[in-house]
Amino acid sequence: MNRYLRDSGELAVHLRELEYRNRINQAISVIWVETEKTPTLQELSTIDGFSSFHFHRIFTAFVGEPLGEYTRRVKLVTACHALIYT
Repeated sequence: MNRYLRDSGELAVHLRELEYRNRINQAISVIWVETEKTPTLQELSTIDGFSSFHFHRIFTAFVGEPLGEYTRRVKLVTACHALIYT
């Protein structure tokens, strides 16, 4: 067994973190696919099964920036890419 997962409590925390990471990655995928119609906080939290408050907290913790800043950056990157390659 991994030395960091010595007891079932640590294992439960690790599994919860993996589950949260998967759910946040799912939201990130939706944001990148839906660049023209930016999904709202409510829509993303519903997709991931969190409350809006909890989703925003978890998203910021995992991504390192709030949802609004992240979606603006994705839109900017997408627009820059479109200007360069079209």
